[in-house]
Amino acid sequence: MKDWKMMQRLTSVARASLQCRVAFFSTSMLFNDTQIQFKDSVAQFAQEHIAPHAPKIDETNNFPKDVNLWKLMGDFNLHGITAPEEYGGLGLGYLYHCLALEEISRASGSVGLSFGAHSNLCINQLVRNGTAAQKEKYLPKLICGEHVGALAMSEPNAGSDVVGMKCKADRVDGGYVLNGNKMWCTNGPVAQTLVVYAKTDIASRSKGITAFIIEKGMPGFSTAQKLDKLGMRGSDTCELVFENCFVPNENVLGEEGRGVYVMMSGLDLERLVLSAGPIGIMQACLDVVLPYVRQREQFGRPIGEFQLMEGKIADMYTSLQSSRSYMYSVARQCDNGILIPKDCAGVILFAAERATQVALQAIQCLGGNGYVNEYPTGRLLRDAKLYEIGAGTSITHASAVFTYSLHWFNGAFCFDDVCDVFDDYDVYVPLPLSYEEPGQAQDSPMPLNEIMGDVVDVSDVLEPLSIEKGKAVSNISGEEDVQRSYKYLTPNGTKVWCPISDNDSRPHVGATYGSWHDVITMYKDYAMNCGFSVRVGQTKRNKANVITHKYLRCNKSGRPQSKRKFDTLAESSLHFRKSSYQVTDCKAHIGVQVNEATSTFYVYKFVECHNHPLVEPYNRDLTKAGRKLSFSTKQFIHHMTLNRIGPTIAHRLQVSMKGGQYNVKGTPTDFKNFSHAIRLFIGNRDSQLFLDRLRDRVQNLPDFYFDFCVVNGELRHAFWADEISKRTYECFGDVLAFDATSCIHRLVWNLYISPATFEERWGELICKFHLDDHVWLSDMYAIRSQWVPAYFRELPMCCLMKTTSRCESSNASFKVNSSGANTLVQFVLCYDTSIESQRYRQRLAEHKTSCRPFQNLTGLEIEKHAFEIYIRSLFLEVQKEIMKGKLYCYVSHTESVRENVIYSVTHLNKNNDVTNVFQYIAKRWTKDVVPKRIFDIEYRYGVDKSPQSMLRNEILDVVAECVDSLRYDPERLSVFATKVKELKSITLNLDSSDANEKGINVADIQQLVGLTVEKESVNANIDCSNPQGIRNKGCGKRRRMKGIVEEAVKETVKAPRLCRTCKKYVTGHDSRNCKKKGI
Repeated sequence: MKDWKMMQRLTSVARASLQCRVAFFSTSMLFNDTQIQFKDSVAQFAQEHIAPHAPKIDETNNFPKDVNLWKLMGDFNLHGITAPEEYGGLGLGYLYHCLALEEISRASGSVGLSFGAHSNLCINQLVRNGTAAQKEKYLPKLICGEHVGALAMSEPNAGSDVVGMKCKADRVDGGYVLNGNKMWCTNGPVAQTLVVYAKTDIASRSKGITAFIIEKGMPGFSTAQKLDKLGMRGSDTCELVFENCFVPNENVLGEEGRGVYVMMSGLDLERLVLSAGPIGIMQACLDVVLPYVRQREQFGRPIGEFQLMEGKIADMYTSLQSSRSYMYSVARQCDNGILIPKDCAGVILFAAERATQVALQAIQCLGGNGYVNEYPTGRLLRDAKLYEIGAGTSITHASAVFTYSLHWFNGAFCFDDVCDVFDDYDVYVPLPLSYEEPGQAQDSPMPLNEIMGDVVDVSDVLEPLSIEKGKAVSNISGEEDVQRSYKYLTPNGTKVWCPISDNDSRPHVGATYGSWHDVITMYKDYAMNCGFSVRVGQTKRNKANVITHKYLRCNKSGRPQSKRKFDTLAESSLHFRKSSYQVTDCKAHIGVQVNEATSTFYVYKFVECHNHPLVEPYNRDLTKAGRKLSFSTKQFIHHMTLNRIGPTIAHRLQVSMKGGQYNVKGTPTDFKNFSHAIRLFIGNRDSQLFLDRLRDRVQNLPDFYFDFCVVNGELRHAFWADEISKRTYECFGDVLAFDATSCIHRLVWNLYISPATFEERWGELICKFHLDDHVWLSDMYAIRSQWVPAYFRELPMCCLMKTTSRCESSNASFKVNSSGANTLVQFVLCYDTSIESQRYRQRLAEHKTSCRPFQNLTGLEIEKHAFEIYIRSLFLEVQKEIMKGKLYCYVSHTESVRENVIYSVTHLNKNNDVTNVFQYIAKRWTKDVVPKRIFDIEYRYGVDKSPQSMLRNEILDVVAECVDSLRYDPERLSVFATKVKELKSITLNLDSSDANEKGINVADIQQLVGLTVEKESVNANIDCSNPQGIRNKGCGKRRRMKGIVEEAVKETVKAPRLCRTCKKYVTGHDSRNCKKKGI
């Protein structure tokens, strides 16, 4: 009853504290059931197996000899909390690690410190940076407690300035030789496995540090005297000595020269986990004070009832709880993939200083008893003080918090003033960097990789290790997603993304490549896997103009342009171009140092984090790299254009052919852009390329002729004819064509012109062009009474040629293949396609004719003769007519004139009266009028007959045939795919060209339009200019003729746009076709 009354008089804080000694505060609202059970289990273990030995450990400065605490903790699975289960660990996060260290430190501060050095500084570093072989060799014994681990970083003259270390590692055959000393190594005297940092390049400071795994018993490695410390007694600390200690290559942790990355990658996590030590000590202080103030009486009542004592207890409790909440919050963020270095430094700073104050208050509460060693308060004070010195001093931690806060002030930084913090300052604390004034803030904050300097790989420094690649996380809807990048939340609310990638595909500082092409291929493959695009950055040269450094950057690098503001109404009315592509000043890149002597490329710098979200895997076909058009796709677009199929329909065809959008590289917009790029490339070269195309015909086709006329440097007329054209002219006679849009259209005899008017105009035309002796025209004019009247829409003669957009052209071949937007070169390519289509139909007809036998249905000689001279399709029509006219028509006379057979046919009506006698020459319709040699590939139009093109088509056919034959055998198909990929890798490695993307695009267009390398340069002088106002569509414009309604609609005035070449706001051009381009 007395105790109950005394408790009622205590403050509410003290009363709640006294209710449960083991679980000091209610954890039900902070943890889930698993975490509560884990914490209680560790607390029970620590109180049963560690706490009873704590006084003796402090007194003797040794762990107890009769009990193997290390093995007990290993059997309880405490050493490998964050280690994978395959090596004996638990595979849990850092919150669990903090809970365990808190309860162990509550039982014994020195055991907790040794446990932290073993489980975090050694085991966790091996888990994070070790190879599979290293993990398999060292982790099982360390996790089970058979071996003790340690980490050696500081030296007698290199404490906070750890990069100033002097311990040196010289490379020799098969490994390294270490010489030097390491100081203040926790667990050093008893450790069997140690992580040691040494300099492989003394002059390079941080860039020359390498991490090694040292084993106890290695020749040349020894430990000096054990240090007699003020506190943390029993946690053995000593100096390490290396005298010509040989370390094999397989014991390098990470890579040579990247020891600072191994060091810094675990620094923030070390601060976080070790902050649980002072929290456990604070809890131990309250465990001693609360029962004492309840039992100790002065002036007739317990001292806990005095207000000043109540205030001390309340301060101790709030210090403990605030430190706990801070640590748990930061640990949860790390487990969720968000690691903030400022908070990791802040939590150990706050907890360490509070622990020292709480221990002092505990001594004060106990009075004289607190000052004697019979009570544990003196030991708790001595242990707590260590955390203000070890793992970085409190001053170091405070400076780190200030530095990170300063860097993120308003999200504004000055990148040019960023210093190499590791080369100039303490590795734990990058000293303040200059920053821009708030008025000069950038549009986006600088990512952490720039804060840490050029040397630091922020993905290593800030990697949230508790989330492994592919681990499922919950999204807003509660469903599970797969996390593919680490996300860091900065203090000012912005985010930084660091991609998750395999260690093999990830670039490594120190890697050497034989060519620049290898570097580009490596980084582009890495970018494609991670979800961003790459562009080539700047190139640095020395005074001798020799390239020394090259850079590859994220495609979103570059500072965004600020929105232009205008004072005048005229300028403020400008409309700015909208684009989905935006730069964000992303700093992710790699830097490569060029060795001119050995022609090698050395990666000396790698910045991994981005200040923009990365593209998800299912959208990576929409990135710049995923949308890059292959030559096959470009060729497909070009060929579709020649068949009057636009790029949008071409994209649909590709989707249909390849089985889905995901399998097609490029969007419809990319297809349209390339189609437009072809026309831009042709540009002023149109006439020259057109004539070059005709010159090629002369060299490659027999009996091909062309001529052209240039007036004032401008191409005005062009004429060409091949062997078939000449044969057609020979068979069908002279054919005169009229331009329906020219001034002679009045010559067409239609319903609106009387016979007298037509005859008058006919005579004028014949006289004007001196055609009085033209036989064909004279014969046609003589039978003008038999002409059939023609009906037209608006213009006479509009149906004779493909010369106007107002009619349905009777020349269906050119209508299908040609377009009014085509240039001269594209027109002649369309002509080639049309001719090739015609040749193909002729080949089909010839093939059907030669493969079908003759069937005589009438028994007439004329039917048999028709089969011998006509192709099958025409013969069938003739046979029908013979069948119909068998009773009414007969051949009255046959004779041979030159090579032609002339039939005289008498046509009888039903009354057997002679109605007509006519003659016709069969030669023009015979199947041998076209020589068969034109079907050979050498004579074909629109066919690329170059050897490389023929081989390319053959390879594609062979691969397609193999894939088709294996379509039902997935296993063999997989083997075939692997072999093809290997062949691809070999082939691409042989191609070490350093052409940029624009150069490749130009070369592809050159090949497609027929401008080969042997011809004159693309930028050479042009002999003749393009004709102005080509009337190839009747209206004299590229676009179709507008109707009456459309003519009434005025074209909207386009807003001026900035041409980046001439630096002016214009409406007639842009940087792609500016006349000043290339000057």
